[in-house]
Amino acid sequence: YNITESLRNKSGKEMIAAGKIIDTNTTPGDKIISLSNAYIYPFTKRQSVSKYIYQGSGVDHIQGSREEFLAVVLNDKPAIIATYPADVNWNAGWYAPIYEMIANEYYLLSNENGYYLFKRRS
Repeated sequence: YNITESLRNKSGKEMIAAGKIIDTNTTPGDKIISLSNAYIYPFTKRQSVSKYIYQGSGVDHIQGSREEFLAVVLNDKPAIIATYPADVNWNAGWYAPIYEMIANEYYLLSNENGYYLFKRRS
């Protein structure tokens, strides 16, 4: 499951629906983050909390990128964290501190439309 397949097969309707859920459950100025391949930014009005909007294998070749990514996400605590269900266990060690933060500070807002959307508790 990826952005190209979704756009080709379903005209992006799941991504548009997920973006609407994000926009409805956040306010202007709130930031979000998309883990691994859950590329949602074009379908929402919210910006990424990190400059690393894609955390694929190439980002490991940028010295200090993981540490910078984790520091920003853990310190700035995005309003919503998005991921694909298939990616939840993908690269779990890389994201371990974020998954711990999700377990302690977020709840599952939606698991529809091909995404898990975790919202920060108030």
